[in-house]
Amino acid sequence: MSRIQNIMKVTIVLAVMISFSSFLISSIQYLWIMVIGLQLYMLIVLSKNSKTDKLINMTKK
Repeated sequence: MSRIQNIMKVTIVLAVMISFSSFLISSIQYLWIMVIGLQLYMLIVLSKNSKTDKLINMTKK
């Protein structure tokens, strides 16, 4: 009986680990998408800011 319980515990732990790892992989993919989106957004904002800075510098002169 104890051997069957041990096998059950091992299978449950394995199932939990597999589901958790798949969840981790999907969350990492979402994190990558978010990071890339943030970087693109920052690039766009920075390019807009640099254009406005150039305009401000031109008007200062």
